[in-house]
Amino acid sequence: MSPIPQGGQSAGSRERADAARNRERILAAVSEFFAEDRDASVTVDEIDARAGVGKGMVFRRSGSFEGLLEAAAAPAVGRLRDGLENGHAPLGPHGRADPGERLDAHIDALLHFVWNNRQSGKPRAAAT
Repeated sequence: MSPIPQGGQSAGSRERADAARNRERILAAVSEFFAEDRDASVTVDEIDARAGVGKGMVFRRSGSFEGLLEAAAAPAVGRLRDGLENGHAPLGPHGRADPGERLDAHIDALLHFVWNNRQSGKPRAAAT
């Protein structure tokens, strides 16, 4: 469950401006804690305080701490997926590469992604 990226909105509805601001503030706070290597020790209360949102807003917006981490990691996961689905060879489908080169590039990108995100899923881009 991860409503933070979409603001928990149903199809066709728009996220309220204050809800969008809260979502951005929460994700910015999580990113700051990741940058400080505090992702393993940070508490939800600290995230609420740093984001300047009401106590418990993180859980109301994300459903769980895991949902919050998924939302924070979503941009990096999206960049990796985009490289695999739309990038240039050998990683992506555009251009020429033999199957072995493609496999090597996929494994390399995935290993870089895992290595860069090894501490509680820090959302960092994979080196490609």
